Amino acid sequence: MINRDCWIQVVPGYIDDKGAKLIIKAHAGIGMGAHISAAHHVMIEEHVFLGRNVFISDHAHAFENITSPISEQGINRIAPVTIGREAWLGENVVVLPGVTIGKHCVIGASSVVNRSIPDFCVAVGVPARVIKRYNAETGVWERVK
Repeated sequence: MINRDCWIQVVPGYIDDKGAKLIIKAHAGIGMGAHISAAHHVMIEEHVFLGRNVFISDHAHAFENITSPISEQGINRIAPVTIGREAWLGENVVVLPGVTIGKHCVIGASSVVNRSIPDFCVAVGVPARVIKRYNAETGVWERVK
């Protein structure tokens, strides 16, 4: 399900002749106003839920050349992004290039994910950090100290 006012795009010509890939697997839900942009590879696995206004991109805007307008500098920092099966990203979450969010993770609202999050974790904040992890031995979600 893809709700209204989303911007979902593939940016061609940055990696190789095979082109960019944006894969959204079965039973995914994409909230209103989401923005997903792929210049190389973005994977949204099964049963992922994205809250409103989630931003996911496998690239950033170049800005380093001060003699050229930023709008004309293209993109850089291209690195694949994966949102793991059964993950839930809260409202206004930002996922940056090179990040993998593991299986059955929860990312709290308005978090900025700039590094990968392991399976079965809850992460929040700017930048996002893991605050809970599922303990398979005890069957309990435990706070991370």
